Amino acid sequence: MRRIALPFTLFLAAYLALTFGIHALTQNNTLGTDFYIFYRAGQTALLDRQSPYTDTLALENQMAIFKAPARPDQDHLNFAYPPYVLLAVWPLIGLSFDWAQALWASFQILGLLAVMALAYHRARPWASITFLCFYPVTFGLILGNFAILIGGLVLLIFGLVTQERAPGRAGQVALGVLLAWLTAKPQFIWLFAVFFLLLALRKRWWIFLAGFAGGLLFFLAISFAIVPGWPALWLDSVSRYAAFNQSSVIVAVLLKDVLPGAAVTPVTLALGALFLLATGWLFWRWWQGRAADLLVLAWCGFVVYAFHPRGASYEHITFLLPLLVWAARQAKLRSWSVLVFWGGSLVVSWAAFFISIQPGAPASLTEWPLLFGAVWLAWLMFRSEYRLAALKSFNTEARRKEEGSRGSVQSR
Repeated sequence: MRRIALPFTLFLAAYLALTFGIHALTQNNTLGTDFYIFYRAGQTALLDRQSPYTDTLALENQMAIFKAPARPDQDHLNFAYPPYVLLAVWPLIGLSFDWAQALWASFQILGLLAVMALAYHRARPWASITFLCFYPVTFGLILGNFAILIGGLVLLIFGLVTQERAPGRAGQVALGVLLAWLTAKPQFIWLFAVFFLLLALRKRWWIFLAGFAGGLLFFLAISFAIVPGWPALWLDSVSRYAAFNQSSVIVAVLLKDVLPGAAVTPVTLALGALFLLATGWLFWRWWQGRAADLLVLAWCGFVVYAFHPRGASYEHITFLLPLLVWAARQAKLRSWSVLVFWGGSLVVSWAAFFISIQPGAPASLTEWPLLFGAVWLAWLMFRSEYRLAALKSFNTEARRKEEGSRGSVQSR
């Protein structure tokens, strides 16, 4: 009991201190514009018992954030998620926005650190802390975007389902329910979810699979209680969002720089088919025990982002998550691979942002970090420990290395 009480007390103390600090620093300029959309949608749906998908609410969001109706080229700030995503903000909707935002921001910061400590024992603290400094992560934290929370839960699920020791029944149910909730952002989670379900199937974690199925049914059902008739309203909001956003997938955005306009769509479709085949092949090798869990996670993150509709930079978190898992397992901060891939990715993330805001910069420049990430993925694929055999859990490997180092010291 003491082992749980002490970390929880420390987390709660840090949470309160950080919340008061953020509130004090931002009271004259409250951040969290993306969070505001969910906050107001939660109030509208859960307190006022009205639809959060209306143009009226979108206009209210525009007036609050832009101080004017949105231009045709601006985000219309309409809520375009299934209602069950609002369960995450339920505890905050009764508070004033300045306090709700401060609580949300501090929870996301400390939550990421807590996930790494909970699901990746012996993870390097420098990796967890510096991850917060990557531009997409910092940007997502400032806006209060749900990509941070969802990314943290992806890390949590992967860390716990790849450990040698299986969670108990309650733990498996909880992980399955969490995965079901993550489907609220399908464009972010789709391939990760396939991988996690296959992991559970290979390990015969039937309780995890039951938790996912039951959780999905629960969230769909409770969505009808929150917003009756929500599927039609949600799909209409998604279609309106797509109509004014007019975003291409990331691959198409990059191809526009090197191909004639007429060739972009067929080449994008061809690459999509190729990546789909490659994904099936890699999954098959992994199922046979000939590819590591981390390699598959990295591939999933790359594919999800490469074929993600272009949005804000925080969506790049999909590919940074596997990089964080890899970095957290490295023994030395100053090894060449950590300096090149972890440090290089950190520098590239900020360089792409600063260069992109200069006059005459290519429109696709904010997506160029994906190309640097592709180099890391290629390096990972050619590393024998990731390519030829599935890794043991990080805890087991860390313990073996530690015992080996102790043995070598004793022998000297």
